[in-house]
Amino acid sequence: MVGPVDVLVNNAGYILAGSIELHEEEDARAQFDTNLPGYHRLICAVLPQMRARGTGLIVQVSSGLGRLVFPTQGWYVATKFVIDGMSEALAYELAPFGVDVCIVQPTQYPTQFLPNECRYFEELLVRLDDERSAAYVDQIQKTRFGLQDGSGQDSTEVAGAIRDLPDMA
Repeated sequence: MVGPVDVLVNNAGYILAGSIELHEEEDARAQFDTNLPGYHRLICAVLPQMRARGTGLIVQVSSGLGRLVFPTQGWYVATKFVIDGMSEALAYELAPFGVDVCIVQPTQYPTQFLPNECRYFEELLVRLDDERSAAYVDQIQKTRFGLQDGSGQDSTEVAGAIRDLPDMA
């Protein structure tokens, strides 16, 4: 038997790399459909019991790109802005019920996220064949160059920080 959920950690996403203009509407919709509805579904699943107990913590894993804008990452940034805004509103809504909401905004750590993004950049560069998209090649190349593996950083730092959050709430 499973007991009540004390802490929900919401974390989902992938990055649709490349300039906003280069993507079809279906691409943008897929980015939003992946990065947002799961958060909502899980929140709705745990809130009744958290409210009933008068306690709980919802940790919304967003991104440093939920506050900063970075070229060629527009659709991903947009989804993270939405998560941050939704989370801030949710924090106010749930405070009277004793349920806390916190946003974690990690930056660049060595995970499969960056290699996947670099692979997507390569695929996007191969598809660039018209004047409109060719204009973005330099920008995409600079962004790709800036995507380093976060060497010297340990992605378990984020997991450890999230693990310690209930003690701080």
